[in-house]
This record gives sequence, structure tokens and C-alpha cells, in this order.
Amino acid sequence: MTYTFSETMRQKMEAKNLDVADLARQLGWSFEHVRKLCNSAAFPSRSLRDKIADVLEIDRTKFEEQINADRWRSKYKKIPAVAEVQHPIYAVWNELTQGQQTSLLCMARCLARQKKRKNSSAA
Repeated sequence: MTYTFSETMRQKMEAKNLDVADLARQLGWSFEHVRKLCNSAAFPSRSLRDKIADVLEIDRTKFEEQINADRWRSKYKKIPAVAEVQHPIYAVWNELTQGQQTSLLCMARCLARQKKRKNSSAA
């Protein structure tokens, strides 16, 4: 099965006259892993997804949507008819810097630990 994100990657690589080896060098990833991505044999991690989007000048949000839809297709053979309501944080998440995202996650983990401690001491 060919996935949308792989097609997008190949189209952008062709437009930039890049082959798999060129893209792998620019991304700092192995030739084999980038080849698998281009051939729909693997999915990129979040950090690699963003690097690919930057190098190939792909809109990050659209690329993420393609990858998520492709993961659904791969796992469930279809995309859900109605997308589940997402938490409001997703509306601004990609507008935050990496440092801001890290800080926000740290705060959320701290609050979760506090709640867990409070619940365990109340029991």
C-alpha cells in the first residue's frame, strides 16, 4: 500500500532534484530508513517528520495530518468517518517553540504527579 505522506515526499524530492541519499544526508538519518519512508515501509517519528517537512518545504500541519491518516489506514485499513474531537491544546501546539512545548509537558507531568500523590494520601 502506498501512503500519502510517501507520495508527498517523493514529489517534493523530485521537485528539488534530491534522491534518497541526498535527503538522508540533509536529515542526518540513514539511507535505509529514508528509503523505507519513501517506499511506505515505515513512518517517521515526530522529530524526523518535522525535519523532513523543513528540508522539503512541506507544510508541517498538512504533513502531520497525512502521516496520521496513513497510520490509521495502515492499522485499521480505513480512516474514521468522523474525527474525534481533539483537545484544544492541539490548536496551538505547533505554534509553540520546542522549549515551550517541553515546559508545558513538564508542567502537565508535575500536575499529574501532584494529583496522584493527593489521591494516594486521601485513600
